[in-house]
Amino acid sequence: MLSWKIEKQQLKSKQYNTSGQHSFINRYTDTGFKTKWCGIWTPPIKAFEYFAYKINNTWLSDHNCTKCTIKPWGCKHYFKTDDTNITETVFAPDNYPSAISIITLKNKTTKKREIKIDIEAAVNIRTKHENLHERKYETEFNELRKSVIVKSSAGHCTYGLGKTEKDIKITNTPSNEYRNHNPGSPQCCFIPGRYSITFNLGINEEIKIPIIYCATTKDKTTLIDTYDKCAQNWNKYLSSKLKKSVEIYHNHDINTSHNRLDKTFIWAQYSLQGLINKSDIGTGIFAGYPWFLEYWGRDTFWSLLGLTDIGRFKEAREIFQTMAKYHDKKMPCIIHLNGKKEYHGADIDPLFLITLLDYEKKSGDITLRKELKKNIKASLKNLELMDYIAAHKPGETWMDSIKRPGSAIEIQAMWVEALKTIEPKLSMKMNKKLNQNFWNNDKKTYYDTYSKLPDPEITANELMPLFFGLTPEAKAEHVLKRTKTELKSIYGIRTRSKKSKNYNPSGYHTGGCWGLTTGWGAVAFLRYNMIHEGINCLDDYSYDCEKFQPGGLSEIVDAKSGQLLGTPDQAWSSSLFIYATDDYLFGIRPDIEKKIIAIEPKLPDTWGHMYRHGKIIGNNTFDVKIDRNADGMEIRIDFRQKPKDLTCELTMPEWISGIHHKNKKTKKRKLKFTLEKENTITGLRKEIDNTIFSDK
Repeated sequence: MLSWKIEKQQLKSKQYNTSGQHSFINRYTDTGFKTKWCGIWTPPIKAFEYFAYKINNTWLSDHNCTKCTIKPWGCKHYFKTDDTNITETVFAPDNYPSAISIITLKNKTTKKREIKIDIEAAVNIRTKHENLHERKYETEFNELRKSVIVKSSAGHCTYGLGKTEKDIKITNTPSNEYRNHNPGSPQCCFIPGRYSITFNLGINEEIKIPIIYCATTKDKTTLIDTYDKCAQNWNKYLSSKLKKSVEIYHNHDINTSHNRLDKTFIWAQYSLQGLINKSDIGTGIFAGYPWFLEYWGRDTFWSLLGLTDIGRFKEAREIFQTMAKYHDKKMPCIIHLNGKKEYHGADIDPLFLITLLDYEKKSGDITLRKELKKNIKASLKNLELMDYIAAHKPGETWMDSIKRPGSAIEIQAMWVEALKTIEPKLSMKMNKKLNQNFWNNDKKTYYDTYSKLPDPEITANELMPLFFGLTPEAKAEHVLKRTKTELKSIYGIRTRSKKSKNYNPSGYHTGGCWGLTTGWGAVAFLRYNMIHEGINCLDDYSYDCEKFQPGGLSEIVDAKSGQLLGTPDQAWSSSLFIYATDDYLFGIRPDIEKKIIAIEPKLPDTWGHMYRHGKIIGNNTFDVKIDRNADGMEIRIDFRQKPKDLTCELTMPEWISGIHHKNKKTKKRKLKFTLEKENTITGLRKEIDNTIFSDK
């Protein structure tokens, strides 16, 4: 569960991303830096194009790398040589713009040996949009720290040996070489020189050699301060990351009859938290590694659903505050790390309102709404209505690569959901229009857009009303049947029907399978009791989780070939997997302000159990354990501490017709009761239930 083991034959095709809150390393599992996105990044800049090590005249490379283990806190490469066991461990500290590479060596010979490690660090300080540039560098060797410092007009970086107890000799031979590098697109990099580390290694002796890489767009003092902290405390920072990853694994997991889903749930948490970034503009979440290095409004709010579900309320609150800080009449579509904003998204304001309410219900934090009162009012003003139908510009939907004239179905659905508690009467009127004007009675599904000439294209956007539960069951049955036959691929939910003349399986918004749309499908199927189909969507995620970047859930793949078309690690993909699992598979939907936890589990027919450990709502942490048995099913809800004035509204599956709780029997599928520290509820199948009630 806690690692992905990549063997020799797979090393060249898989990549990994290991991140802190100020930096990340993108690399292939065979140690290669094969694209312009590979290297060490301290957003908004890239700092190092690559780094390489030569040990006693042998370069560590894809030729002698035998396997790789990807862990939540970093990555470990294994190398085979005749006389030395060698591993390289790479991670990014949480609190500093840096990366740390630890070379571990063990002498396998019967004599003491001299070891020399040469470091080649290729500097390429640039923004993500740059390729070739003519920027010049200046270097200096800091004698006190034995580190190399490189300066340019775009930023500064440094590297050198971290703290070690070994008696080590360090030499630096300057070369100041400018070199062209072509990892898929032309790059220019700068080699400051050859940095060499020499020491003796005794018989069977093992040593760890930490190499520290740091960068900043600020001044030299900031750079040196970061380097000093990382050089002195690298082992402490590694232990901290390890501790956090183990805590999630042991305390906030799921255990079901589907092991692959269990592992994906753990790694979706790691991935989502790994995309959280802290910068001068505030706390945000990157849309995806390695190239969406901005705070995208749309992606942010979809991602907050999952972040809130895993109890990261502090980070979620900070992210809301950052988005609100840059709210200028509208919620921003993009916030660049230099503070530049872009405003063009018709769905971002309603998503803000929806996710804020979701956060409030799950965290119990009612103060944030008061703090963001002006933002809420401003967002509401962006609703433009024409006969209770939301109007917007054609290019302002999430499908921003195509123009969709008219009013988009998902925008209408989002506003209906956003207004449910704020303007309930208006929400009802808009929902009526949603299910009348947007309904294509010929095809028994929703139009993609509504205007004088509604767009009859069958797209994944038809799932949005179902995602929010706005569609009557009779209509939902038609929509989901068509989704199953025309939109569902073996890789997820297509953006467009495979029967459309405009369908393109590799099209960004005309047929490809997105993590976003697959999440919509998972929620819609589960919400309307098509459990098998909902699990299939979740399973699509689990295959994706091990395919491109083990542990990451991708942005978009080709609906026919499964080829990666976007980022291998997308925030909203991880978020919606978590959200679908927690809210609609386990069916845990709290409203802390009302002191209610609604639970409506959807136990698949082929599963014997499903457990959710460490669910956090408000100040409460609890486990939900669901077991199928001969009588029906048993549900245990166990809190770490006795909850205060919390009520459970439990809805059993349709195949259950009676409930036993605390020696009381009810011939219903629903039960409302006060939660104690430990709670056991038994649901009885009809034939069992009839026998028991006949004894009464």
